[in-house]
Amino acid sequence: MTRVRKHIFGVDFEHIEKGYHLSPSDETIREKLATTRDFDAFIFWLDMEEALKQLTPRQRECFTLKYLEGYSTAEIMKKLGITQQALSKQLIPAKEKIKYFLKDGCETA
Repeated sequence: MTRVRKHIFGVDFEHIEKGYHLSPSDETIREKLATTRDFDAFIFWLDMEEALKQLTPRQRECFTLKYLEGYSTAEIMKKLGITQQALSKQLIPAKEKIKYFLKDGCETA
């Protein structure tokens, strides 16, 4: 399934997002922009949840700690009791699987 994003031309987004004293049409654009961003974030999270299902449990654990929860490499190594090499062996294929899934929108083998 391919999602197509509509293009909006001639809109000063910085003014819309940060500006004060907006015209009624600018207020409408601001509301639509916020709604679109919220919806895009929700769709992305649904895609990410599906992508995470493609990982092994250990890959999922390492990926989640590193990229979703923001732990440093050192913190993950300490928390899981693994070496940097072992962590890399989990993260590298996990990132590739996630990237492939999100790019193509299909399950990996």
